[in-house]
Amino acid sequence: MSAKSSVYNRLPIHLRGEIIQIGAVKLNDDMTPGEEFQVDVKPVYFRKMHFKVKKLTGIDSERLKDAGGFVEAMEAFRDRLNERGITATIRASRGEDIDAACGMLAGKNIQKQD
Repeated sequence: MSAKSSVYNRLPIHLRGEIIQIGAVKLNDDMTPGEEFQVDVKPVYFRKMHFKVKKLTGIDSERLKDAGGFVEAMEAFRDRLNERGITATIRASRGEDIDAACGMLAGKNIQKQD
């Protein structure tokens, strides 16, 4: 969807795009592609696919209409990694309400108590 679309202008935050697929490739010892993982993600904001995205990825709106949400896709990826002995977790978002990032408190919000 283009920046000129009505949906784009009504979003509460500025988004340039949306994740529509999560994928990974495990390389073999000789660095050739081995096992693959991919899961489609149903878009929330940009439900109509921009023609350039379809041309580049081969993914269209019809393919995504029955896809799961982003959280489901993250969980599927995490589970696949865990099944193969790779520890992976999904970290809860922190920081939006305390002006911080990566789960760390912003220094200006911490006051030393005597």
